Amino acid sequence: MGIMSTATNALQSILGGETGLSWALSEGRAGNADTVLRTADIKSENVSIDVAEKSPVRYPVVLIYCDRLVNEQREKFAIVSGTLSVVVEVRASGNSIAAVSGQTLDYVEAILAVLDCHKGEWATG
Repeated sequence: MGIMSTATNALQSILGGETGLSWALSEGRAGNADTVLRTADIKSENVSIDVAEKSPVRYPVVLIYCDRLVNEQREKFAIVSGTLSVVVEVRASGNSIAAVSGQTLDYVEAILAVLDCHKGEWATG
């Protein structure tokens, strides 16, 4: 497994874990989120909206993917030494712009709360 897959899978397991996204939403740390997110709704993939709409999708859904990897080779004997950018994308659906906006904001605040709780090393290597 490559470094990009390792990073996205580590973040997926953090968001899907005990102190993950469901915990942050249920604890009320993210405002008044009514929906409980299933672990299956946190996916480690980058899919365009057109392709995603052709398959059955349950909203809200959280997509995690690696956006960019820059190997700056700062460390002499490391295979990769640089910056890895991981994107967490929240997709929501609703009857009004206000409902979608509120739901998305709740999820973003919950993701930030989870990331704040899990500072430091996510995986070995």
